[in-house]
Amino acid sequence: MILKNLQETEEVAYGEYLVRSIYNVSDHRNLVFSPHWHEYCEILLIYSGYLDILSGNKCFRAVPGDLVLFSARELHSGISDINGCVYRAIQFKWNEILNSSAAEKRLLEALNKGIYKITSTIHNNKVFELFNKIINICNGDKVSRPLAERAVLCEFLTYLFDNYLEQHYAVSKSNDRFDDILQYINENYCLNITTEEIAKKFSYNKSYFCRMFKQKMQLSPIDYINLCRIERAQALIRQNELNLSEIALQCGYNSDTYFSTTFKKIVGMSPKDWKAQYFKNNASDRL
Repeated sequence: MILKNLQETEEVAYGEYLVRSIYNVSDHRNLVFSPHWHEYCEILLIYSGYLDILSGNKCFRAVPGDLVLFSARELHSGISDINGCVYRAIQFKWNEILNSSAAEKRLLEALNKGIYKITSTIHNNKVFELFNKIINICNGDKVSRPLAERAVLCEFLTYLFDNYLEQHYAVSKSNDRFDDILQYINENYCLNITTEEIAKKFSYNKSYFCRMFKQKMQLSPIDYINLCRIERAQALIRQNELNLSEIALQCGYNSDTYFSTTFKKIVGMSPKDWKAQYFKNNASDRL
């Protein structure tokens, strides 16, 4: 599923090596990462708290010890526990690993086409051990790091391929039209769009449209719209240039009460409380 304007455009400071690594701490309920995709494969290991994750057409909760995999160009988002979440993320590109022999290139083509896919969520001590082995190398500064991280990453991926490979995954041609629907929502969610309007625009019966959307996204159309709106609201709150009523209007809510209710349902606290906690934490970080 590719949506050009949901591509991650702000480069995260992962580093310059084959394996890009970052340690993330969220100390309160938050949209840790809003719906986006990138050219890298990404693997998260949850250390504490949990993440409610939307990945492709799956929606699930990742708990401590879970390893979560996002394929390249796979739309994903995550909301943390009320008490926050701590996780480590690594990213890599298949074409930077599989770039030598003809057999490697055939495997790369199969991965790019979605013929092969590693299971989304894994909870396994061996996987945990190999993941942390990669992290230990990434945290070092030995001259051998480029060789060592490639060797350990290949050991890690080989284990995943041998034990968690799915071969039934295929990309549906109908995704192209569904991408157009998500593109339309992403460009218009701050307007007063309705499920009926979207269904009519794309020539669907409303009931069928809602069932199809829920099947593909594990969210209703209005839930997805609200997720986009609240992520935008959080960004505007961080800018601290508008009051909450102005932010509600900017995000498509004509009612402050409905905005507050929806915000609390998704984030776990009211926009007023979230704003206070965000700037309190931000102030303590600067000390």
